[in-house]
Amino acid sequence: TAFGAPVFVVYGMANGDTKSRLVVDLRMINRVVVPDSYLFPLNRSITEKLRGKTRITAM
Repeated sequence: TAFGAPVFVVYGMANGDTKSRLVVDLRMINRVVVPDSYLFPLNRSITEKLRGKTRITAM
């Protein structure tokens, strides 16, 4: 792809054991990503729309 990000393995101690984890540096990609300005609906507005309904489906 046109985008790539450096990947590192970081070692640390957890409960006396040496653990490793994969870390991805996404700062360069985050600079070019356009933020999504869509706001999720509030739970209250969703429940108001569903009030009185007998069936709820999802795909």
